[in-house]
Amino acid sequence: MRRLRQGVANPTVLTALVAAVVVLALLIAYVVKPREYVTGGNGVRPLSLIATIPQGERLCAYDVEVPAGTAGIRLTMAPTAGPASALVTLEGPAQTTRSSTVDVSAFLAVMAWFEPLAEATTATVCVRARGGDVAIAGADQLQSNDRALRLDGERLEARLSMLFLPKEGARKSLAAQWPEVMERAALFRPGFVTPAVLWFVMLVLLPAALVASAVGVAAGLDGRRAVALLSAVAFISAASWAVTTLPFDSPDESEHFAYLQSVAERQTRPDSTPTAQGAYSTGHAYALEAIRHPTRIGGSDQRPPWSDSARQRYDEIAGQAPLDNGGGYAEATRLHLPAYYSLLLPGYFAGGDDVFAQLTFARLLSALLAIVVALCAFGIVRELLPGRPELALLAGLLVALHPMFSFIAGAVNNDMGVNAGAALVAYLGVRVLRRPTRLVLVAFGVALAVTPVLKATGLALFPPALLVVAGYVWRHRQFVPAAKAVATVGAAFVLVSVALRALLSTVVADGAPGPADGEGAVGVSMFGSLGGKLSYTWQVLLPRLPFMQEHYLMSWPFYDIYIVRGWGAFGWYSFLFPKTVFTAILISLAFLLATGVVALWRARAQFSAWNWEVGFLLAVPITVIVAISFAYYSPTPRSVPGEQGRYLFTAAAPLAALAAGALVGLPSRWQRPAAAAVVVGMAGLAYAGRLTYLTGVFT
Repeated sequence: MRRLRQGVANPTVLTALVAAVVVLALLIAYVVKPREYVTGGNGVRPLSLIATIPQGERLCAYDVEVPAGTAGIRLTMAPTAGPASALVTLEGPAQTTRSSTVDVSAFLAVMAWFEPLAEATTATVCVRARGGDVAIAGADQLQSNDRALRLDGERLEARLSMLFLPKEGARKSLAAQWPEVMERAALFRPGFVTPAVLWFVMLVLLPAALVASAVGVAAGLDGRRAVALLSAVAFISAASWAVTTLPFDSPDESEHFAYLQSVAERQTRPDSTPTAQGAYSTGHAYALEAIRHPTRIGGSDQRPPWSDSARQRYDEIAGQAPLDNGGGYAEATRLHLPAYYSLLLPGYFAGGDDVFAQLTFARLLSALLAIVVALCAFGIVRELLPGRPELALLAGLLVALHPMFSFIAGAVNNDMGVNAGAALVAYLGVRVLRRPTRLVLVAFGVALAVTPVLKATGLALFPPALLVVAGYVWRHRQFVPAAKAVATVGAAFVLVSVALRALLSTVVADGAPGPADGEGAVGVSMFGSLGGKLSYTWQVLLPRLPFMQEHYLMSWPFYDIYIVRGWGAFGWYSFLFPKTVFTAILISLAFLLATGVVALWRARAQFSAWNWEVGFLLAVPITVIVAISFAYYSPTPRSVPGEQGRYLFTAAAPLAALAAGALVGLPSRWQRPAAAAVVVGMAGLAYAGRLTYLTGVFT
């Protein structure tokens, strides 16, 4: 009891406990709050108007799986000339028919209400226009596992957008739906990812990792124990996303997986220019269709299939589907080299012939790269602040617990390749400036060579790397030793660059001719219309000056790109944190920026001891943001940003190190309590991100 009282009296422990109580209360409130929900959907968003139903005629969709408890169907319709109405009928087996008349006064979602269904059924849904012609929305394309619509008996190659609703006004909490959520989340997974496994991951393994993170910082863990804790937390954080994110439901993951599959099955990279070859193999396409990927992504207004019958139908057709007839052009991956994808081959082959297993094991293998980034952030602070182990661990945990970073880390996306390479460049750059050895110099050159091969955006690390070289030469002003060091870095860079590209071209052949990698495109993008690009970059960060051409129609693009999309936009940027969460994140970042400035001011007398290191760490995110803005430059004003916040994760390790170091600007007695509070807050965001996603996809 005495030790317990002493622990609670400790400011660090007390601060962590208070923060934990607040975070836990907010999470519980989210989980138990009753909210609107759906009973299911057909996976088709209202992407376009697919047909006009003449007055008196009807459009029918067949073999529609309607879940139990459904009492309404949401359709999207529009009148062609003045207000109209429509009769919606649901025709089930044994001549069971339910009908509802809805008004159609504008382009909007209309609700057709019926008596609730006692059990799931396969039905025909028909819409008959009354009082005028009615246009109706859905998707033009017809999947191989769907029946065509019929408009007054004539075949129509399209699908309706339908969302199934419980009785009007019904609400349920996430807690009340949790067993169903776990069942639904486990549906399109390999055999080992069962509902019981997901229960364990979400309610035991992930919470244990989050609690251990806060305890580790409060205790000031250092050395091997800190490395072990950080490695475990980084992997668990990313792996928990790998098994809960719906297959292919992260940005461009379907195209990245197609690249991986082409390398695995055909030993060639996909075509880098458009050809007649399809991007997806037949087996991959069947998997995408099974989860309604083509017509569901990009919004929160639809759901994937939740029924066992949907998985059974997929299993029936997927067993003999070829996996080696893809490899065609895909926009998202056309410029990439196969280095990152080659790293995932063991995971792919571990999945056998099951696409969902191949994806899951590849995700888990990619999740290991999160450990590299987190450890590099830890190592940077250990180099600069060797007496502050809690701040070093904090830096690593800021990476490992970051909701969007771990979300991307748990997906197949070569951003994780360049993120890991760039983190190594950042850590080794600090080592070159502080503790240079021949091995460190060689490793720095190797990291510089490997990083842009993983993804060409790694070229943004070259200007900060030159700063490292300049700092080394400045500090070692003897010509011969400095020249030898620079030559060592340069030789390692050149030899590894040549050897790696030769190896890749030998093991993996090129597809259809096109750019060999992204460097040419990046170079053109970086150096055309320099004045316009500088103006564009300025307007991403700061208000437009009077003499500048307008490039953005939104008030502050930085917020949308690097706060919203950089912290909490899950799926295909479909499921967002509430605005209050983004406001809290912004305030916290502003606080860390202020304390960082104070820390630099207080240490100004000793600044010369690590001025090159701080300059290098600051240069990495600056050059990354400039490179992103240059690449996405648009001379015409944008209403929606093209940039993605995840691209800044190339600078994740330096940013985390700077954020942790910024706490030195606080009074010394508050530094460790503040570190503990920050970790608890990050743990709360980490768990809230999973809840936000699960709510949006599976309730």
